[in-house]
Amino acid sequence: MEDREEGGYVVSFPDLLGCITCGETMETALSNAEDAKKEWIEAAIEEGIKIHEPDDLKDDSGQK
Repeated sequence: MEDREEGGYVVSFPDLLGCITCGETMETALSNAEDAKKEWIEAAIEEGIKIHEPDDLKDDSGQK
């Protein structure tokens, strides 16, 4: 999603509460998103946080 206030792009994972990142370009934001998701999952495992299966994405346009 484009960040109209700050510029650049923001990426979040609704199924991973609090997992959010950004980047100046779409490519940077997507690369940062992969790193953020990996780190979030590793931290959840270490903390014993249950990781739920993702919601069904069939009807999700990706726009919020």
